[in-house]
This record gives sequence, structure tokens and C-alpha cells, in this order.
Amino acid sequence: LDGPGPLSLGTIAGRDSSAIWLRASGTVTVNCDLSMTGGGRVLADVAGGMVILNGVVSGPFTTHWDADNGTVRLAGSSSNSITSFSMNQGTLELAKTGGAKALNMAAGEFGSSGGTVRWLEDNQFTNANTIKNTGGLTLDLNGHTDTLGRIYGNGRLAITLGGGTLSFAGSASDPV
Repeated sequence: LDGPGPLSLGTIAGRDSSAIWLRASGTVTVNCDLSMTGGGRVLADVAGGMVILNGVVSGPFTTHWDADNGTVRLAGSSSNSITSFSMNQGTLELAKTGGAKALNMAAGEFGSSGGTVRWLEDNQFTNANTIKNTGGLTLDLNGHTDTLGRIYGNGRLAITLGGGTLSFAGSASDPV
């Protein structure tokens, strides 16, 4: 999918080794569910633009930015069921409403080698979620509250609370 939005369909689905590729240099709004199974991936390639995903994203999700000034926003009122999430630069905005989770990964991991995660609503992660940081990651709570399982890795980590609260549900022996 390439170009201006909004795009409104029922569900876009892929499986096996396929990919749903979202590309934006402006703002693209996707008002449908994105579903991947069997090793397929949803990819966002945002070169200075913004992709807003208002539906449910399920399966593995990889963000890839050509430039460090692109944004992907996970929005809408239903929880995503992403099995894994990785990003390498740019900004990820967490904007699910009504108690819905943007990163609802029961056993999955959020991996980052760089970029910024910005909260636009409270409680966007499932409490058991782990963040693996191998680069320069910034968590910007932006005045919101959330609980994570744990954060680990050898990358630089900056946490900006802005009046918000970040708690950890992991055990005391888990490295942060």
C-alpha cells in the first residue's frame, strides 16, 4: 500500500512468507484489520511520513524506516494481537483507546535497535511484555501510565515520564 489514505477495507490478510508493506512519505490512514499468519510480516516503511493503523494488527509486525523522522501510530479501540514487534528508528505512537492494548503480545517481545516509543494513552502494553533494547531507545510516557514485564539489552535507554508512571511487573532478579 503506497500513497495517501485513508484506506478502508474489511481485512487485509497474508500468510506464509508474504508481507503487507505500508509505505508513506505523507500521512496514510489504514481503517481496516491487518492479519498475518505462518511467517508473514506487516512492514511499515515511513520516510518522513506517518502511517496510522486504526484496525487490529495481528501476527508478526516489523517497522522499518528509511529515515529517522517517520511515525507509525497504533490507534483504534480494539486490542492488537501482535506476536512480535521490532523497530529500528523513527517514532512509534501508542494510541489505543478504551482499555485496548497497542502492544498486546502474550508471549512476544518488543525489539528495538533505536527510535522512540511515545504513549498517547495509558496502559498500551500487556504487563508481561518484554522490551529488548539493542540500540538507542527512548520511551516517552508523555504523561501516561503503563506497566512492562522488563527491559533488557545493551543499548542506550532514555525514559521520559512527563508526569507519567512506568512500572515493572518482572521479578526483582530481572535485569532492567
